[in-house]
Amino acid sequence: MLARAALACALLAGMGTAARADRRPVAVVNLDTGKDSPAIAPIRLLNGELEENPRLQRVPSSNDETALRDYRPPEDTELLEESRLALLKTRAYLDAYDIKNAIQTASNELTNVGALSPPAAVRPYADLVFELGVAKLGAGRADEANVQMVFARRLAPDLKLADDLLPEIVSAYEHARAPKGRGTIDVQGVGRVWIDGLEVGDAPGTFEQDAGPHLVQLTGPERHPRGMRVDVDPKAPAVAVIADAPLSREQVLYRARVAIVTAPDAMARIAAIRKLALLVGVHDIIFLDVVSEANGKRRITEQTWQDKAGFTAVQAPVPPAEVLDTLAPPPAEPPPDPPPPPFTRPIAPDGTPWYRRTNYQVGIGVSVLAAIVTSIVYGSREGAMGVGSKLGFK
Repeated sequence: MLARAALACALLAGMGTAARADRRPVAVVNLDTGKDSPAIAPIRLLNGELEENPRLQRVPSSNDETALRDYRPPEDTELLEESRLALLKTRAYLDAYDIKNAIQTASNELTNVGALSPPAAVRPYADLVFELGVAKLGAGRADEANVQMVFARRLAPDLKLADDLLPEIVSAYEHARAPKGRGTIDVQGVGRVWIDGLEVGDAPGTFEQDAGPHLVQLTGPERHPRGMRVDVDPKAPAVAVIADAPLSREQVLYRARVAIVTAPDAMARIAAIRKLALLVGVHDIIFLDVVSEANGKRRITEQTWQDKAGFTAVQAPVPPAEVLDTLAPPPAEPPPDPPPPPFTRPIAPDGTPWYRRTNYQVGIGVSVLAAIVTSIVYGSREGAMGVGSKLGFK
């Protein structure tokens, strides 16, 4: 019984899969990326209607639906908060003349700040580098302090020093000098290369820079930012090896969704939509957005996109069944009845027509001969009966 039940379940599951394979998937995307979006409720209704639609279906993965619908905090939020707290902690150690912990705290946090998205990483990195320079100066390591001061000025030329700093610190910053000359950085990794907050090209690649310290970062639409400090020496090429840091699928989809929202023009928006459609595996998308009006109210808008037909007009949301009817393919017409097969005379295996085959000819001859004999017999009998009647026989 258990085996039969398992077999029946497997067959039913297979039938369900086959049925869904004939239904075209449709993605429902929330272009309102803010918190507590009012578009979430109608999106849930649309996905529920897609579940029951005989010709369309929702995207197969619930995680994909979440990435296309729900709010996510900005990726840099946590790292920015961590860097702010580390900066305050470093300054607290310096105020307490705890140079060792100040150096350790600032140095450890620089790795995390390098994982911020450029150019957002530049100013937090510069602040920590400056405080690290102050700590190195307090430790009596003037040369190392000079390098940090040069680095901070390079990253943030508009950096303003606090009024209560010791004169020795202000003088060290103002007189910090970078080594002269230029050198190269060989960036090994995959992604877009940013140096000191400026986008310079693709990795792997080699880039010419002024001598001294630099912040090198790699970014990409399907990876986390990662960065490191590199010291350029005119006498020898510097090397920056930055490991890959792939995003999860949900993060990739969310970034693709944000790219549609932040597209600078119509062409970029179309490219972002096509990329999202390819990632999810759909040809039809329903977009919902939230528009703020002058009176402070927010209203939901709806628009559909098809890869062949393009966009419909932006409008207020209509009932889910109505918008899905505009996307659903027409029902397939039943195929016409096949024509009757043409008559063909039987042909012997060797290709001889039936009327030329020996067995058919013999049969026909026998039948004809039998008919002739029968007619003769009946004819003779009738003749004999006629003569007898004339002679008076009955």
